[in-house]
Amino acid sequence: MARLILRIFLPFALGYFLSLAYRLVNAVAARPLAESFDLAAAELGLLTALYFLAFGAVQLPLGTALDRFGPRRIEAGLLVVAAVGAALFVVADGFVQLAIGRALIGLGVSACLMAPFKAYSLWVPRERLALVNGLHLASGGLGAFAAGAPSELILAAFGWRALFAALAVLTLASAALIWFAVPRDHEAAADGPVAAPDGGYRVIFTSRRFWQLGVGSIACQGTFLGFGTLWVGPWLRDVAGHGPPLAAAWLSAMAVAMVAGYLASGKIADSAGRRGVPIATVAAAGMTAFTVLVALIAVLPVGPAVWLWPVFSFLATTGTLSYAATTQAFPSHLAGRANAALNFLVFACAFLQQWLTGVLIDELMALGWERVDAFRALLLAAALLQAVALAGAWGLTKTGRQGAAAERP
Repeated sequence: MARLILRIFLPFALGYFLSLAYRLVNAVAARPLAESFDLAAAELGLLTALYFLAFGAVQLPLGTALDRFGPRRIEAGLLVVAAVGAALFVVADGFVQLAIGRALIGLGVSACLMAPFKAYSLWVPRERLALVNGLHLASGGLGAFAAGAPSELILAAFGWRALFAALAVLTLASAALIWFAVPRDHEAAADGPVAAPDGGYRVIFTSRRFWQLGVGSIACQGTFLGFGTLWVGPWLRDVAGHGPPLAAAWLSAMAVAMVAGYLASGKIADSAGRRGVPIATVAAAGMTAFTVLVALIAVLPVGPAVWLWPVFSFLATTGTLSYAATTQAFPSHLAGRANAALNFLVFACAFLQQWLTGVLIDELMALGWERVDAFRALLLAAALLQAVALAGAWGLTKTGRQGAAAERP
């Protein structure tokens, strides 16, 4: 069984490694991209956020496809699309080509989280899902690390086009590995129907438990993805005054902290579960700490605030525990769609936050605000949004020990 799990885990982990590398690479490449194509903050924000728009837009049909056709075929095919998107960056001569390429990348890696979660729900004991999911998410943290200092070295030596060419080749290799290495049986759930007039989503979106589990994660992951995958780079360079190499080093430090956070949150949730503490309680506590930290980064002087960015990445990982809790809250034949529904809302929030952050930075600076004050205001607004959303997540803990089974649809 352990060998079989590795045969499933390692190919999907490589795909998620690349997904996170794509997600964060614009934080390093932002300045050369902006200089090459004369992009304003709003345009840069929209360009980067198109990843989240395309990613989130396909989550609902993706969930149905995963439940019907299985994770191997879906992810391998989509990764080829991501490789095409990266290739468009290599040959782009304007914003339109970049935008199409970024959208194709988002579409192409859209299954790199949901497909493995579906596969693990089929092969891994339910009580160990939080731990295995945490290990998978940690593999993405390594991709985030690669998008920091290592990518800056490639960019400095060969340019940003060469960086995206390397990503395109690796993505094609990842697609081939998943296609040929992952077992071909168990490619669709065998314990429940996948066809329904509404695609199976009505029972999910009308579930009180789904919203209790998800609303805090939607807000917190929206901030983490929307801000942490782009705007922390300009913050480090334009607010803290760091040069590109030092800013990239901080981004890599954040990625290391993210890996540690995924491993720690999975292990803590696993241990807490054996003691009867629901995953939702662990997630809510971590997201509350994350919300406090976002507010601290906003109000502290820039010097001390820099040191909090790795903690930002570490604590943000607790929001992903909601995926394991959601898996446990629904029958296995709905597992792919339940997590896809949550992911759709998370990425919709991330798209809006990332794009609107760029728009509002331009607008506030046009009104005479200093860049540091614009960032402070937007971080405080994000913390407030998270605090409101977390009230719903904490509401779950009142009945948390009753368990997910009592509330399954």
